[in-house]
Amino acid sequence: MAKDQPNLQGRIVIEDLELVQNMLSNREELESLNITVQPHNFMQEQPITGAKVYYLRNVIHNWNDADSKTILSQLSKAMAHDSVLILDEVVMPQLGVSWKQASMDLAMMTMLAAKERTRADFDKLLNGAGLQIREIRTYDEDYGDSLIFAELLTRVDEKFEE
Repeated sequence: MAKDQPNLQGRIVIEDLELVQNMLSNREELESLNITVQPHNFMQEQPITGAKVYYLRNVIHNWNDADSKTILSQLSKAMAHDSVLILDEVVMPQLGVSWKQASMDLAMMTMLAAKERTRADFDKLLNGAGLQIREIRTYDEDYGDSLIFAELLTRVDEKFEE
């Protein structure tokens, strides 16, 4: 992203477990692009508050609903009203999944006791963490790879204040 968008304002922070970060082979390149690497366990409180964008790629499908809700809740607590959470995940159709989608869903279930989710699943999961879907953009129809743009759940009384 930093290479493709050189005029991107703000800082980019990659968060992952320290064990994973120790395996990074391109630390010098990241530093040259002004990218910070910071240890973080996403099951715990998010240390960066009020960021414009939080981005998770293929994270939520690795976890069951309870753990996914914990991850998303930690993010929603850190978000400001103008923050956006982008989930880069497979969004399964309600009916008529492709064999590629079905095989991935079965793999997630057997390996991690997790699953690929439908839009309704994501709605429920995000709402339970204080978030709501703003938009979904699918960029790979075969697999259902999509960007889910989520924001803080708007309370009814907040809408009337605006």
